[in-house]
Amino acid sequence: QHNDLPSAARHLQAAIKTTPQSLAALEAFGKLYLGSGKATEDGMAKASGIFLKAAMLARDAGDRRKAVDLLRRTLALRPDHYEAAEALAELLADANHWTELDDHYRTMLMYLTGPQRLAVLLRRAQNLDQRLARREEARICYEEAGQYQTAEGEAWVALERLYREAEDWHALATLLEWKVEQLAEGVALRSLLDTANVFHHQLDDHERAALFYFKVLEREPFDPDAFEGYKDHFRRKHAWSALRDLILYQIDQAAEAQAQRLPSPLDNPPFSAEFVELAEICERRLGDVDGALDAWHRMS
Repeated sequence: QHNDLPSAARHLQAAIKTTPQSLAALEAFGKLYLGSGKATEDGMAKASGIFLKAAMLARDAGDRRKAVDLLRRTLALRPDHYEAAEALAELLADANHWTELDDHYRTMLMYLTGPQRLAVLLRRAQNLDQRLARREEARICYEEAGQYQTAEGEAWVALERLYREAEDWHALATLLEWKVEQLAEGVALRSLLDTANVFHHQLDDHERAALFYFKVLEREPFDPDAFEGYKDHFRRKHAWSALRDLILYQIDQAAEAQAQRLPSPLDNPPFSAEFVELAEICERRLGDVDGALDAWHRMS
């Protein structure tokens, strides 16, 4: 009866004080507290705290189903209770309930901001990407998470992979170009070359590709892929004088490196093709017979 509530509460409090690990006493006290008519904000907060404590006891005792039920009851009273939400996420993941976990993450995100939101966004994205194969949704989560991270952050690494897998070359090119701008001198040579190749091979944007091939050559003058890509830029424009000068410059740089006993393309037989191309450009494109003969002499 309602008149017995204070007495029942005193008995339960005494039981909890005597045996604080009593799951049954805690659960009964939480239900009693809610049934007392104290459904105020403070009352629901206290009841949720009781149910959370009971849930942790159930979890530690190995009763996962009971723990999940109590955590759901906690969150029904306090949807923004972060500790309870994290505990429920852990239990759902341990049980491989990936669809339920995604639903739970989506609910959590309604109440989170800042670093906590970033952590849950990344975990939701990984679950969608790796376990549920819902990659468009994963992409949306990673794109939001990226707003909280630097260009080398986990979200951007995942997005680069997703864009490649989806063959979304425009998105990938935009991401790679932004990454180059953000990292400046710290950007990896491989990233510069990847950016150039996407513009060149996937988007047919040869002007942008040439810009990034040049950036590679500024740092690694003898990179064969960048050199070939940059040469192709001048071939497409029929800029034969510029192409001649580029090859001549590369040959001179290679000769200087060899003279200093540094690694040089001249040490590799395939580099002889540069002399052949130089001679052909001089003779067939520019009508420069002397230049062609000089190229043959240089090769010999």
